[in-house]
Amino acid sequence: MQLIQTLADIPVHNYSVLAIDIFGVLHDGIQPYYYAKETLEGLSRDGIKTILLSNSTRLGNVLSVDLQRKFDIRPDSYESILSSGQITKLFLTDCAQYLKSAQSNQPESCIATIVKGNNPGERLGPVEFVQKYLKTGEFYLIGLPSWQEPIYGPLFPTIKPTDDWDAMEFVLLGKVSPLQEHQDLNYFDEKSIREHYGPFLEKCLSRSLPILCANPDIWAPNGFHEDGSHRLICCPGYIAEMYKEMGGEVLYFGKPYESIYRFLLENVAKEKSSEPGRVLCIGDNVATDVLGAKEAELDVVMILGGIHAQEISEIKGDALINKVKELCKENGSQEPTYIMPLLKY
Repeated sequence: MQLIQTLADIPVHNYSVLAIDIFGVLHDGIQPYYYAKETLEGLSRDGIKTILLSNSTRLGNVLSVDLQRKFDIRPDSYESILSSGQITKLFLTDCAQYLKSAQSNQPESCIATIVKGNNPGERLGPVEFVQKYLKTGEFYLIGLPSWQEPIYGPLFPTIKPTDDWDAMEFVLLGKVSPLQEHQDLNYFDEKSIREHYGPFLEKCLSRSLPILCANPDIWAPNGFHEDGSHRLICCPGYIAEMYKEMGGEVLYFGKPYESIYRFLLENVAKEKSSEPGRVLCIGDNVATDVLGAKEAELDVVMILGGIHAQEISEIKGDALINKVKELCKENGSQEPTYIMPLLKY
């Protein structure tokens, strides 16, 4: 593990593609981080190919518009965006094709990682998922149709949402949002989240329903409290963790799980370079960005100013290195290749 201050401190030109996280690296949900825009523009100007790799359930075209509108990050400063929402859509598209024809003539586009309780993750393909769970293709959406509809809308009526808890065959977990309109839900409070979703998850568990988690993030940066401390907002991965604790079955898409890295290497990065194996990942979250990249045998830069900023903001020198090692141990991750305060080039 090496502490660097800028990407210029390492042989970044030796990598064919940089896969850069968005939330916690480019912005904190409220405002862009210092140097983020300039870094992307500088990398692009120097011919270093960058792909934005996100655990968002929204598709790349929508994320691109948001990045420009909210943070003035232009789409010409990076190559493309690969999101966990896109990976989820690939999986459900394969499910719909098999559900319609009862046969699979095409290779599966995406394999999910399935976790039940404390059991280690196993791989589950769309065909096996359909055979095990689906008859009508009806699911319940935890999220916002305006955000998640692009994932499943084109698959209607083979795969379709329902509000009937007794008719649903699986749950699509896309965004932390109230189960019913006008219900109170504090997105920053664990107690509120658990009280709100507990009865619904009990219903799912009683019917042995799987949850498809399209965003494994548990918490994400979201500005600051009035006292200046970093504020964290609850993400879909937290609800998935609740269901796992209860003994429920969760299918994961996105970092740190295999499917998004496999797609990155075999499709996106391959299109951008003749050397898809030379990918450098950049992210802020040990539990997703660092863990996933290292398990995919990729080099990774951990950004210290994101999700873990509150824990390490006042730590310097050897104590900082030791704290990062401690975080990695807590999350079952190998150490990052590099650590850097903020994304800078």
